[in-house]
Amino acid sequence: MDEIKEQIARGTLEAGAKIASIREMASFYAVNPNTVQRALLELEREGLISTKRAIGKTVTEDTKVVQELRENLAALTLENCLSSMEALGYNREETAGLFNRRMGSREWGVGNEER
Repeated sequence: MDEIKEQIARGTLEAGAKIASIREMASFYAVNPNTVQRALLELEREGLISTKRAIGKTVTEDTKVVQELRENLAALTLENCLSSMEALGYNREETAGLFNRRMGSREWGVGNEER
């Protein structure tokens, strides 16, 4: 589920794209087809995929759903980053300062500001 969500968020799986079959996915991920079926049902409940007659399962074409997914994954990534920085002894203000300096550095391709 997580990998499919990331592929949708990144655009690797584009809106309307056909999803691989349950058997193909089960073989690729080396899991039971029932596990794949449950994961796909959950993705369908979340509105990320849908089942179309004679086509199969496809990625949602609802851009709001995809944008919400992207924002949720970004928030999770930021929270994980903050937790890692706190484990290194940085508080949130120090982390923000470091982030801002890095964003302004050439390494990020933004400009020549102080690192």
